[in-house]
Amino acid sequence: MADLPKPKPVVWVGPSRRELKTLPREVQRKMGIALFYAQMGGVHPAVRPMKGPALAGVMEIVEDFDRSTYRAMYTTKLGDVVYVLCAFQKKSTRGIRTPQHLVAVIVERLKQARASCGPTGGAMSRRKRTPRFEASSGNVFADLGFKHPEEELLKAQLVYQIGRLIAARQLTQGQAARLLGIPQPKASLLLRGTTAGFSTDRLIRCLNRLDQDVEIIVRQKPASRPKARVRVVRQPSPQAPSRSRQAHAVA
Repeated sequence: MADLPKPKPVVWVGPSRRELKTLPREVQRKMGIALFYAQMGGVHPAVRPMKGPALAGVMEIVEDFDRSTYRAMYTTKLGDVVYVLCAFQKKSTRGIRTPQHLVAVIVERLKQARASCGPTGGAMSRRKRTPRFEASSGNVFADLGFKHPEEELLKAQLVYQIGRLIAARQLTQGQAARLLGIPQPKASLLLRGTTAGFSTDRLIRCLNRLDQDVEIIVRQKPASRPKARVRVVRQPSPQAPSRSRQAHAVA
């Protein structure tokens, strides 16, 4: 399996970060995980492309929670950046289509994001940065004000890894549950890309059951970085570089 790519940076367009922060905390968590998948070049199971020529390249995160539906839109088609366009609770009880006034908001913010990239695409230049855009801290869970954002990000990284390994083996939900030693409903949660009900320890044990070595390496952070961090990286195994990989949790 290929090594993990470097996460794409996230840019919040307009008030999209504040909009997402108004949603229920569990919805924020699930959407944060979906955005992390986008940063890694993947597509979360709760994400689908929006329809219509004006919305080409826009992806929609759909989350149902407490008998309500919540949505967030983003695009990864403008250079090597994840632009978060908006987030809202769908209040209409009729149909699944996004209301037209919200479609207009999405289209306008998409235009702003395109304009910020210039004719060749790419990240915002210093000249074009305006209050309409907000660069992420590098951790969307920190952007959203989670109490333990590093732990939230670590779990998202682990679930992403587990999902990739299960997909590479082409396991069914039942097969994954038996291999991981967890109930099938729990395996369903993992395959849907959620961290609900899973501790970091349990996710690491799931990686072990997928034949992945996990090493904890503690080292002094560089002086240039204000805070220590925890992250997941993949390194080739020296015994079999073409087939075996190691998952490292690095502090």
